[in-house]
Amino acid sequence: MTAAAFARVPTDPRDLLSGIFTLPRGYIAECFKLVPDWIDANTYPEWAKKALGQGGDFGYNIATSCAKLAVCRTIDGFLVDYHLRCFLRDPYPKKIETLEGLGGRIPPVVHELVIAKRNDLEHK
Repeated sequence: MTAAAFARVPTDPRDLLSGIFTLPRGYIAECFKLVPDWIDANTYPEWAKKALGQGGDFGYNIATSCAKLAVCRTIDGFLVDYHLRCFLRDPYPKKIETLEGLGGRIPPVVHELVIAKRNDLEHK
């Protein structure tokens, strides 16, 4: 089949993105190995549980950092999977706003209780 066999049809970008969001999570990344060296987001909660088991301020600090890493890796994963790498350098509130503007849903509690708490812990 040649490229000439495909018809060009004007398409609203929202329709295209809507279609992309129907693909199984990770489908594109698995097909193209977009970021093969990233740690899976599901690894970080396991590390957080281990850190909490150590107790004390050290364990809490590491667990909080791991929770943020899990959330941020998931958000960045969406951006990569859906070909939105141009937003990877944006701050997380902007990344969340971008994904929500495209139809994704990220509850405010994600930023309030994970990202902001870890930032407070590290920067204050």
